[in-house]
This record gives sequence, C-alpha cells and structure tokens, in this order.
Amino acid sequence: MTPRDDDSLVNVDELVSVLREHEGPPQPVANGAAKQVASAPRRRRARQAAQLVAALAIALLVGSGLGFGLGSSVTPSGSARDNVVGYGFLPARSWNVVQSGAVGAGSKAHAVAANVPLRETGAPDVVPYATLESLPQGGIVIAATFGLRGDPGEDFKFPVDSLPLRMESAELVGPITAPEIAQYHLRAGVGGSNVDVRIYFGDATPSQQLLAAAERQLERLVVSSEQVTIAARPTIVPPDRPVTLFGAIDNERGGEEVAIQAKDCGQSFFRVVSGATTREGGGWSTEFFPAITTTVRAVWTGRASSQVTVRQRAMLRFVSKPADRTRFVVSVVARAQFWRRNVTIQRFDRRLGRWDRYRSVILTEQRAAGSWVWTSGQFTARLPRGSMLRAVLPASQAGPCYLSGTSLPVRT
Repeated sequence: MTPRDDDSLVNVDELVSVLREHEGPPQPVANGAAKQVASAPRRRRARQAAQLVAALAIALLVGSGLGFGLGSSVTPSGSARDNVVGYGFLPARSWNVVQSGAVGAGSKAHAVAANVPLRETGAPDVVPYATLESLPQGGIVIAATFGLRGDPGEDFKFPVDSLPLRMESAELVGPITAPEIAQYHLRAGVGGSNVDVRIYFGDATPSQQLLAAAERQLERLVVSSEQVTIAARPTIVPPDRPVTLFGAIDNERGGEEVAIQAKDCGQSFFRVVSGATTREGGGWSTEFFPAITTTVRAVWTGRASSQVTVRQRAMLRFVSKPADRTRFVVSVVARAQFWRRNVTIQRFDRRLGRWDRYRSVILTEQRAAGSWVWTSGQFTARLPRGSMLRAVLPASQAGPCYLSGTSLPVRT
C-alpha cells in the first residue's frame, strides 16, 4: 500500500469518528447537507448522518484507488480496511472485518465484523462458530449475508427497509452454542439486495452500552448494488427449457417496467426479447428461452444492469426411419448451422453399464425454417434387436455458440 492510500484510509476513519460524535457532518465537508440533517427530526437526522457518512467514506475510498465500486457485485476475500467492494462494513478502529463472496443467482456474499479477534482462517461463513466458541463478555460479532433481490420465493422473507439498519428492528432469537451468548436476527430488503444479519453478544442479556456499540457498527454496513440487477437460473440451459431471469431495481417500487435485452452468440448488438414489471419492493422475474448461448441484461429507465451469459446445450434429434429400422437420422436443431460437423454415436453396453463409442456421423444435409436450422446426417446400422444407441455432439463440435448435447436413446 502506498502512503497516499494509507492516508486516505485514515481520513475515512477520522471522518466516520467525527460524524458519529456529531449529528451532522463538519461544515467544511458539506454545509448544505449539515443544515438538512440538523433541521430534521432526531431519528431522521441519525439516518441522514449515517447515509452521508457512508457516501463520503465511499467517495474517499474510490479516490484512493481501492476499487470500491457502487456497481460491483463481487466482494473479494480479505480485510475490509484494505479492500471494500460493494457489500460489507466500512473500516472501524478496534473492529476486525472480513468479507468474501459474490452476489448472484445461487451465490451470496458474506461479511463478518467483530470487536474481538476473528479466529476464522478462511472466508467468512454465515455463522462464525470458531469465534463464537470463545466470545468473551463484552464481545460482539455481526455476521451479514447478502443475496440478490428478485426471487419471489425469497423476497417475502425480507421486509423492505433502508440503511442504516437498526437494532430495534432485530429479533432476539435466544442463546446459541452456550447459554451466555445472545443472538439477534435482522432481515431487510435494501435496494436490490436481501440482507440477513445476525448479531451475537458475549452476554446473555446485553447492556444498553453493548447494544449501542452494535448499532454503531451496523451503521457502517454498506449495501451497494446496481440500480438495476439481473441474475439467471440456471446459467446452463438444457434444450427446450426456459431460464428464469430475476433481479431488482433500487428504488424498491412496484409497477416499474424492466426491459430484458439479449445479445446472441456471434452478434454485436442487444435486442429487446422480453419484459417484466416490478413487484412492491422492486423485485422482478420472468422466463426466457435463449435457444443459443446468449448474454442478457436488464434495462430500467435507460440504465442497464451488468451482463449475464446463459449457455445453451445443443439440441439433438435422433430417430430410426419407420420404413427401415436399420437406417438412422441424427439432426442438430439450432440457430446456427453445423454442416460438416461430427456427431458421435454411442452404444450402451449392458454388461459394463456404460455408453461406448460406436461410430461417428458427418452432418451433410441442411434445411432452415425461420431462424432455426436443421443440420443432419444419416447412417445404417445392423444391430441385435433391443440394442440402445444415442447421439452425442461433443464440445469440440458444438462451440462456440453451444455446449455439448446428447439425444434421447433409440432402441433398435
């Protein structure tokens, strides 16, 4: 770290410390903002001050070259003092903070803050058990998990809220691992993210001083998703199956229109392929049939999300001709042509319980209908009745716009 970077981090700590001691920021930083905060009711004043703390601290971190990005959804592992990206806790004296993970479909980011040494050696987990096992009186551990908003099956668990989160919204769920440790649980939908926070105290009945200390650390929680987000599930799509796209907008309003744009493999431009309407809380979801490896993004009020690539498996049709059961036809049905590509024919070995290579077929026939192309090949095989065959398009022949594909089996 260069001296300049270190100075910037110290400024962040000093700024947060000063703004915590006063209900408004110092006059040289933001005179207008200070007046607004000072004139607001006490609760609103505290929220505005904390939000301004986060905004100013983030601005300093960006200026120091640390790579803190408001649009980032990836939080690399490491100390938050050295690397704060998107989700986690702002640096604080006397607190240890680690964070890791990525936010997306099926993946979550984690951050842990503690006023005691963290005993974990790897990435932070949902519950830092190793630290909790030796949590002393006066010890506080806060574990936060960040997920992407937009999945209806998850969103209902996270009531819409805004930063900073408050201890008064947390529910006491009882002791864990030992009777002297108290656990509080807090869930909130913040912007485009679902935030799950667990606060642990080394006292069965934490004092007001400890509760206040935990709340001060909660005020350092940063949830910086994009203005509009998108995720896909699954990201590898079988033939004839849709992909579920979901995400959220950061104003948390329902009734907003989100356009889904796609850029097919081999194309250089995005086109609108679908749309969705946000639910209350800002989440949205829709289904989409890619048909070819496709990059998708969500666009809301002219602002585009990050891009997600959905990879499509090749679709193979494999049949025997009704008039001649010894003749077989294999076709690749796609939005790209596969002329002169090789398809592998496999035969099932019942004795060994596996599929073995039987022969290969070169695709030499082609026809099109609309945007779809059938590329086919034929062969003759005289096999004992009841033999099982299938066609496989290997990855080397399917690329670049498709993944390998396998047909349904055919019985002779």
